[in-house]
Amino acid sequence: MKSKYQPKLINLLICVILLCSTGNSAVLAGTKSYARSELTDAGEVGNPWSHFSALDGLASNSVFALDVAADGKLWVGTNSGVSILAPDNSWLTLTDADGLGGNIVSDIAPDPTNAQRHWFATDGGGTLLDDGGNAFDKNNDTWITFGKSDGLVERYVSTIAIDASANIWFGTNFFDNEANESGYGISVLNLNGTPFTKTDDSWTTYTSSNSNLSNNVIHKILVDKQGVIWIATQSGLNAYSNGIWTTYFSTDGLASNNVTNLLAVGNVLWVGTKNGISVLSGSDTAHNKTDDQWMTYNQSNSGLADNDTAGLAVDGNGRIWISTDQTTNNGEAGAGVSVLDSAGTPLNHLDDSWKTFTTASGLADNAVRTLATLADNGVWFGTQAGLSHLNYGSSPYSASDDRWITHTSTNQLAGNSVYTIAEADIHMTWFGTDQGVSLLNDAATPHAKQDDSWVNYTATDGLAAGSVRALAVDSKGRLWIGTAAGLTVLDTKRTATKKDDSLITYTSSTGLAHDQVNDIVIDSTGRAWIACGSYFGGGLHALDLGVGLTNRNDDSWSTFTPLNSSLPAPYATALVLMPGNNIWVGTNNGAARLNDAGSPFNKADDIWTIFTTSNSGLLYNSVRDITVDRAGNVWFGLALEGINAYAIDGTWLNFKQADGLVYDAVHTVNVDRAGNLWFGTDGGGISLLNYAGTLGDKADDSWTTYKPGETLPSGNIRTIMVDSWGQIWVGMFGGGASVYSTQTFSQLYLPLIARGR
Repeated sequence: MKSKYQPKLINLLICVILLCSTGNSAVLAGTKSYARSELTDAGEVGNPWSHFSALDGLASNSVFALDVAADGKLWVGTNSGVSILAPDNSWLTLTDADGLGGNIVSDIAPDPTNAQRHWFATDGGGTLLDDGGNAFDKNNDTWITFGKSDGLVERYVSTIAIDASANIWFGTNFFDNEANESGYGISVLNLNGTPFTKTDDSWTTYTSSNSNLSNNVIHKILVDKQGVIWIATQSGLNAYSNGIWTTYFSTDGLASNNVTNLLAVGNVLWVGTKNGISVLSGSDTAHNKTDDQWMTYNQSNSGLADNDTAGLAVDGNGRIWISTDQTTNNGEAGAGVSVLDSAGTPLNHLDDSWKTFTTASGLADNAVRTLATLADNGVWFGTQAGLSHLNYGSSPYSASDDRWITHTSTNQLAGNSVYTIAEADIHMTWFGTDQGVSLLNDAATPHAKQDDSWVNYTATDGLAAGSVRALAVDSKGRLWIGTAAGLTVLDTKRTATKKDDSLITYTSSTGLAHDQVNDIVIDSTGRAWIACGSYFGGGLHALDLGVGLTNRNDDSWSTFTPLNSSLPAPYATALVLMPGNNIWVGTNNGAARLNDAGSPFNKADDIWTIFTTSNSGLLYNSVRDITVDRAGNVWFGLALEGINAYAIDGTWLNFKQADGLVYDAVHTVNVDRAGNLWFGTDGGGISLLNYAGTLGDKADDSWTTYKPGETLPSGNIRTIMVDSWGQIWVGMFGGGASVYSTQTFSQLYLPLIARGR
């Protein structure tokens, strides 16, 4: 911001917005400003919400395969390589330039014995990736591709499965430009325990010519819990185990001989075909047809959207999700996705419940090739037009709490998913996104974008990584940036230009217990408290930077882990400071309160109090966020089971959907200036609670809900920040950032006084 004036017009009236809410002066271009910005509560006039969004990073809109890994990462096979979406919403794309056998990826199979390894079915063979434990660091990657010269029957791999003996089963097929389908059978690879050495490999190939395989066009291979290999072909369903082949046709009970997909749920096999869904009860005796029971679902006898089925998945409540897709020489068509609740009786139509989702509901395209269900009431859909995500809330049969993620493009935020927000100064806000950090100056008009100014910082500017999880601003105006790959401290010198910036980065090689930083708070002495970690390690730190930012020699560290303290788990997720040298720590195994007696670098006088489901009223041990209200009550946002409140009198209360909470998976918690509690959930949006000063009495509670699609772009809320004006800033997965403000800013015009020399 620049200030211009002529000395003889020293009483010129000019509008200036202060950079703090308490009326502190701001020195601008050789003058001292006594101007100030006043705040008046205007009430709720018009729409108090304003939204910001940005780009996402999928490799291609044409999606063929999905896999949700145990660590929460989504692996996406496209026609332009593999994209990986981390739980923090950062993207990485892998192509043949990195090591893929081919860029058309039609199936993804995680290695069940090694979480670092994924197999990919490509148009250039079967590829194995070992990511070294960090999928987002390509320097750790080890690749190998198996092609026709190695023993594969043909390079066009359509599906991959791994059996109980660690043999890799590759199915093949190929679509030409006229949508004609060719197949070459199955190849089985025995790696002999050396996946990246081919010299001791052995291969076996099964075709319709040398075995009882019913057809060489292979759509899907599935290994069930008995170890039976089930094979979906263009002409029949095959079961293979211990050298025995059994084939099922429409004469046995299949809806169609053209089998598209397979799903095993207990001893029931769900079979997708070109003429509906068939259910086989008795699949645990695959080679004995005498005890088989069959049921068919199609458009004429059920709520199935279309008989031409493609994807199959089961959610945590046993509901079956069925996608539809038909490929012809005229392109792809589909009727959307159907979900079936069979009430536990898949052979009985009478108690079934059905629901269908289409583009009218929020799907990117009605031709859905693949889908994957999540534990948190979410479903991913891969289409020819992109990737869609649905969080269906409490039930897929009620549209009122459904939330579809859509990605839009602007040139404001560094990334489309906002995980953390911090106030830099008055009307200046930092956003931590999946692609870096962004600084917004809203010029005192939070609902008017035309006068906004933005500055973005990404990994190319020196951040430890683009994926930002935590932000904090210290008393010197320095920004502490916690990322998925380390901690960066950025000193902008309180300017909006990068030329005078300085920064320093810390990783696990320079003090951090783990590179993934989840939360940061700054205490009254200027020390930073840092929660870091994942399921593979981590801890809590206190860090004093000393005098200079870039001088590590005067840094003071204190590290708390379960090995040297009473921290209940290394995966530290959330922090909040309390009076009296107390700090609350959330982990994936409960919460802890640490009193460090004012000396965090001396553990001898520490006092720890641990709270878990086994020794307290905590409902769930995975704590995602913690805040403290004005009365001193401590609030916990839980990954499941809603909200816990630990009252000042030592009693515990819980708040769930039955009380008014929009959804029981809570990601973030904060309290506004009026004492209202804001709860951001994983799909349902935001719930606002006013407990009327009587925490123990729910009868006078009042709840307000802000839902996705109504007032919010996304229901997946990752952070809520209350600025010094009382405005509510919200960061969302896939929905950018929104501000809720019912305030009116009036600008006072006061003279600028020349500063003496």
